[in-house]
Amino acid sequence: KWLLNYIRTFTCNDHQCRGAALLKLKHSYRVCKEILLIGRALHLEDRKMYLAQIMAILHDIGRFTQYAQYGTFIDEVSVDHADVGVTIINSNKILDDLDPHSKDLILKAILNHNRRTLPQEEMNDHLFFSKLLRDADKLDIWRLSIENQLKGENGAGYGLSARLPDSPGINESVYLDLLHKRIVNSENVCSLNDLKLLRLGWIYDINFIPTFKLIKQRDYLKRIQSTLPQSNVKVKTVCSEAQAYLDVITNGSGNG
Repeated sequence: KWLLNYIRTFTCNDHQCRGAALLKLKHSYRVCKEILLIGRALHLEDRKMYLAQIMAILHDIGRFTQYAQYGTFIDEVSVDHADVGVTIINSNKILDDLDPHSKDLILKAILNHNRRTLPQEEMNDHLFFSKLLRDADKLDIWRLSIENQLKGENGAGYGLSARLPDSPGINESVYLDLLHKRIVNSENVCSLNDLKLLRLGWIYDINFIPTFKLIKQRDYLKRIQSTLPQSNVKVKTVCSEAQAYLDVITNGSGNG
């Protein structure tokens, strides 16, 4: 209820603005569903499931003021939406009824959900929830981006894809990152193909076996590959390596 009331405070006078707000609202709900799927598979206790849902529904709260002020969801040219989100949560005292440790867990997970890599100095339970939220967030971003790509809407939307050229080939730095199973540096993303490969490379940043299994069930990697240049040897190589990595992890794995 608080989230919906908060979103209503943003006056949208055009279709683009309303569409952006609705996109992030639906995304937040779906990430909540994804985190429940992962959490149930991990047999999390009720209290942890409760905290997971809170962080999922609030993780993108900074997106609404970001778009209202800057007209974009690209952090690099506006603000870090995770930082803004934590500020909004604190200033509105949304979590003040929770115990300090639970509140801190939620805030740290939100703060970490869009980082390129996680700070390893975090405490174990902070890292666990940060990883849980990152996995759930990626699942829905994959779904949405793949559906748009398969519809031929590569340049549509409110994020980085709207600004990237749909040019052939891939950046060599992107290729090398994936070849070495590294998270792609977004600064090297110069085309839509590079962006697709960056998202393909998220497979190396997944944390839980249930998430890997959902990725495989939904054929996310193969669907991304189908939107990339089929004759490009480097594309085929990194896609095959990513799929092999997924297959190894999911074959005969438990719910760890």
